Amino acid sequence: MLTKKDYELIAEAIRDQTEWVRFDDGYGEVIQERKIHPNDLMVVLGIAFKKVDPNFEEYKFWDACKKPYPEEWKKEEDK
Repeated sequence: MLTKKDYELIAEAIRDQTEWVRFDDGYGEVIQERKIHPNDLMVVLGIAFKKVDPNFEEYKFWDACKKPYPEEWKKEEDK
């Protein structure tokens, strides 16, 4: 079961990897987006968990986070 401290650690990792982006869309509108890259978050969470638990296996965690390509894509590559 996760504790309050665990949730705070996860929230901090997400917050630290979130970036605000401002850009002009070409029509005079300024768009603001929050961007977070899943790979960055995955690495930061793995490192944070390792700091809390020295036995945590961050490489196993990273492997578990990676979503495989869709099967259809693999079939297209084989052609």
